[in-house]
Amino acid sequence: MALLDKIGEFAKIAANKTEEITKTIQKLTSLVGKEESKIESTYKKMGKMVWEKSQNCDCLPDEFKEECEAIKASLAAIDDLKFKIANIKATAFNGDEPKTTCPNCGAAVGISAKFCSECGSPRPAAAKKYRCDKCGWEPEDPTNPPRFCPECGDPFNDGDIVQ
Repeated sequence: MALLDKIGEFAKIAANKTEEITKTIQKLTSLVGKEESKIESTYKKMGKMVWEKSQNCDCLPDEFKEECEAIKASLAAIDDLKFKIANIKATAFNGDEPKTTCPNCGAAVGISAKFCSECGSPRPAAAKKYRCDKCGWEPEDPTNPPRFCPECGDPFNDGDIVQ
């Protein structure tokens, strides 16, 4: 019996040690994911800085110029689309933008206004929407992403907010 008790005790110690190691690995893996997210966020910031610098000088290496031209084309397309939206609103609503009510003072406020023109209070913010910044995958409910992207495994964080 003493042998079986010792084997049982040894098995219990091994199981506890395995659980402890597993938890440590999970914590470390989570920290790796957080650090990778920081890197991705920094890459985005660096890219934006390169873009902004490209607007002030012609000193970028040639390999950046194609991407800068793509951004310029997208910005032009956005301006065109916004113009079309404005025309549709003006036509559909006889020149008057649809209104909503300010939750603070009750004044009528245009739906595109960020602040009430009567009391100055900000409009309630729309729910944040997410899209994976690594692979572009979008959750079925973009306001409620999973913890990790099911396509590439990247953790969802503030860098994945698209709105």
